[in-house]
Amino acid sequence: MKKIISLIVAVTLSAICSVTAFADTFQQVERTLPLVVDNADLMTDSEEAQLIEKLEAVGNKHRCEVAVVTVNSTEGKSHMAYADDFYDYNGYGYGSNDDGLLFLLDMGGREMYITTHGTGLKAVTDYGRERLFDKVQGDIKSGDYYDAFIRYAEIVDDYYTQYENGEAYDVSSDKISPFKITIMNFVIAIIVAVIVAFAGTGSMKSKLKSVRSKPAASDYVKNGSLNITNSNDMYLYRHVSKVKIESSSSSGGGGSSSHRSSSGRSHGGGGRSF
Repeated sequence: MKKIISLIVAVTLSAICSVTAFADTFQQVERTLPLVVDNADLMTDSEEAQLIEKLEAVGNKHRCEVAVVTVNSTEGKSHMAYADDFYDYNGYGYGSNDDGLLFLLDMGGREMYITTHGTGLKAVTDYGRERLFDKVQGDIKSGDYYDAFIRYAEIVDDYYTQYENGEAYDVSSDKISPFKITIMNFVIAIIVAVIVAFAGTGSMKSKLKSVRSKPAASDYVKNGSLNITNSNDMYLYRHVSKVKIESSSSSGGGGSSSHRSSSGRSHGGGGRSF
């Protein structure tokens, strides 16, 4: 039994040491590729140039690199492995920590994937990534790839701004949504609506000079026009509606999940079919 335990411990320590050694031997390289690598040829040269300019502006503002890669195949790799390796071995990332993220669009596999590293992993949470996919998926499905990537850059800009202000965009905060309404705005809207409604009905009421309200319902009935000889109550049926109230078991957690790439470095990320 002791030999088995010793063997398990030895194997575990060996695996840990191997990963650590692999990570230590990874050498950063200078990026020679542009921030947009359109191998699937989805955009015009002009669109690529404008997108690169947009991505560079976001990167310079937040000290990160924001990249886009399109392919027709991931060459047998998973989308996670392909995106991680493309980022790591092609020198993407800002500064000594290689901060940033990369959007991979695989037309052959009909999959979009985002890999994050450094501050990119913290600024783009799992929840934030899924909301980003929600916002660009429509353009991608309709073939408006340039518009989708411009929107991606703008959303990343917003995400980084929130992260730098101390609260990354996550489950508990939906500040990026342009449709977010504060309680004060809601109260003001209700008050304005009531005022407008009273002003409108008051104006119409003032024009009805020949009409006056009656004190009783019988005053609205013409004499002799209604003669009730018999009345009774008849029970017809009963209808009962039941609504099941679901209880939520969600813990409301957020943040970013992470994994090790083939280089031994920590990445966040995830993908979605389109």
